[in-house]
Parts: sequence; structure tokens; C-alpha cells
Amino acid sequence: FYTMRRYCAMKHAYEAFHTKKSCWSDEDNEAASTSYMFKREASPPTELNQLTYQDIISLTNNFHEDNVLGCGGFGIVYKAELPDGSIVAIKKLSHHGIQGNKEFFTEMETLGTLSQENLVPLLGYCTFRSEKLLIYKYLCNGSLDHWLHVKEAGQEMLKWPMRLRIACNCAKALAYLHHDCMPPIVHRDVKSNNILLDAKYEAHIADFGLAKILNNNNETDSKGFDNSGVAGSVGYMAPGMFCIISDK
Repeated sequence: FYTMRRYCAMKHAYEAFHTKKSCWSDEDNEAASTSYMFKREASPPTELNQLTYQDIISLTNNFHEDNVLGCGGFGIVYKAELPDGSIVAIKKLSHHGIQGNKEFFTEMETLGTLSQENLVPLLGYCTFRSEKLLIYKYLCNGSLDHWLHVKEAGQEMLKWPMRLRIACNCAKALAYLHHDCMPPIVHRDVKSNNILLDAKYEAHIADFGLAKILNNNNETDSKGFDNSGVAGSVGYMAPGMFCIISDK
């Protein structure tokens, strides 16, 4: 846990140094930022409809490390409280290299078009210059990884009935992606860090940056990125994938 916190802090410092937000005026932020909120059955907070990049800077205290919820290979997730008291999670994607752009458009094309109870709702996005931000529903109990491996002092362990329910929640989400979506979608990075828990410990699959859209021949859809190579996290990939790598 300490190592992850240190990694997040170092990544945050690196991003903050290169972004140099302090030299931008409020007028520049208001004029150049672009936001869009997805229309969903459960309406998101109304404040999101007028959200600008300058608003996000204010809500996250200039992306301060105290608001960091977590971080990954593509960016850092911050907690932001809106004026009405509702909370959202904002992922600030890395804009150094093309991988952040790929995740941005992949998440938009997959999670932005889906609505299922065990998928983390992508509420919208905001862009400003090279900055790309994804806005999600906030899930207060964090990642499954935290409850399995980090668990702070005084927190109870997840009992087996709850673990079974979490597994069933994830199975429902994957069944929806594989069989109900047309074309099917393969997540390709299911792991405890990418499974988030809400107030009732219902599980939601997150992070679709490596997702792959299939066509009728189970090949990469022409509208998506060509993610035909091996993808995933070490320790969570199927053993057969390593056989494929060695054969090549």
C-alpha cells in the first residue's frame, strides 16, 4: 500500500510539473474547455452539465494529491465534490504519448455507450488543450484490491457470502459485455484493482482503456483501436497467453 501511495504521489508530481496549470487564466480555461455529459436513465448531478475545466481545477484543489483516489498506467483518479454535495470521480489521463489518447477514445466508445448495473457509469468527459478528463460515478468503498490486500486497521474482512456476491456481480457484467452487447466487448484487464464497490458492496467493473470491440468474426472492430496484441496485467492474464507469446 505504501509503495502504491508513493507511486501515485510521484506520478502526480510529474503530471503537475509538466501541466503548469498555474499559468493559464480563467478566461482561457472557460473558452477552450469542452465538456459533454452522457444521457442515462439515472440522471447525473445537474452541475455536471455546466462543468468546465476551471471548475474541475477548483473542485480537485488544482488536482491536489490529497484528493487522489488511485492511479494506473494511464492516469490518476481524483475525488471531486460538486456544489450540491454529490461526489464524482475524475480520471486525469496522461497526455504524454499516445496511450492516454487511446484510453480516452476506447472508454468513450465502450463504457460511454453502455448501461448495466455492474459497470461503473461513465458520466461524461472534459477536454482542455492536451488535457483529457473522464468523469465517473463515485463508488465510496473503493477497489476490491483494497479490501483483499490493504484493509486498514479496524476494517472487517469481506465475509465469504459477500465475496460470492461480488464474484456474481462481475460475472453478470462480463456476460453482458460478451453476449448482450452487439458487437461484443472484451475487457482484457479484469483484476481486483478494476473492480469497485459501492455503499452496499455491490461490485462494478471499471477501466475500459484496454477493451476490445469485436466484429462478427471475433476480430477487432474497424471503428475501434487495433488492440489485437497481448494485453492485461501480469498475474491476471490467462496462462495460455504466455504460450502464445512464446510461440511467436
